[in-house]
Amino acid sequence: MHIEQPVLADNKKRTLVHFSGITEFVTTVDEGFAHKKWINKHESLGASWNHGSLQTVAATRNCLLFAEPPPHVQKKAEAFQQALMGSDAYRMASEKAASTKRRRVFELDGGDLDLDRYMGQQDECWVRVTRGLQRPVVRLAMSGMMHGGNDEHGFAGIAAIATCCVLLAEQAGCSVEILATYLPHNMLPSLDEAGSVFPIKHADEPFHQNALLALGIPGTFRHYGFGVDNNVISTQIGSGHGYPNPMSKELREHLKVQHVLEVANTSHNQAIFLDEFVKTLHDA
Repeated sequence: MHIEQPVLADNKKRTLVHFSGITEFVTTVDEGFAHKKWINKHESLGASWNHGSLQTVAATRNCLLFAEPPPHVQKKAEAFQQALMGSDAYRMASEKAASTKRRRVFELDGGDLDLDRYMGQQDECWVRVTRGLQRPVVRLAMSGMMHGGNDEHGFAGIAAIATCCVLLAEQAGCSVEILATYLPHNMLPSLDEAGSVFPIKHADEPFHQNALLALGIPGTFRHYGFGVDNNVISTQIGSGHGYPNPMSKELREHLKVQHVLEVANTSHNQAIFLDEFVKTLHDA
């Protein structure tokens, strides 16, 4: 864990608590509470508020560490994904992505014969399609904040969109990195944007949707995220923990994030998002 207070172009106050991954995020909070070094301000609000359908800290911990999301969350994500992948928006994005990073390389031999170049008596008349040796990386951030517009159902939709983005990137010869972000605004009058950040997927590892879906439970944010807020960022943070406003442009640039998945989108917004994502693949 390391704490960062970046000074960005807008001069707003920010505190980012970076973790190496979900394991460090979970174990840091567990150890703080277990040794009574940390305070748990929200324990009195009850199991349902803190942990949703999982009800207990142990169940939430196992879900996160072993990537075992509740079955109903998996079913919702599958339904979202099937609907999205069957849509015209995904089909069009898929067709664009498939040709985005392909390029024709002309060589002295091998591949397919290019008749135009052969008839023009050019030596390098053999063509093959390549995607290059180094795969460009596209970076996504996923908001895990649990609020009115992003409950377990909403997060399943976000996970479905992220899955489609990974599939599109694969078709385009790109790799995807995904960050989990828990960064509400105005937790304190003197704090504009703050919270926890950690990677879910690195560019060089395969995509594991359950690891992503496991984050979409109330306990990730309310038990673990709030634990970091109250004990690492400031003990003065009250029960509200700020507002789930979109990530600022300045912070997106600082984290090198091209796209942020927040509240589950409408079908219209999904089409716009996928189109913008494919443009990013084209420019990668």
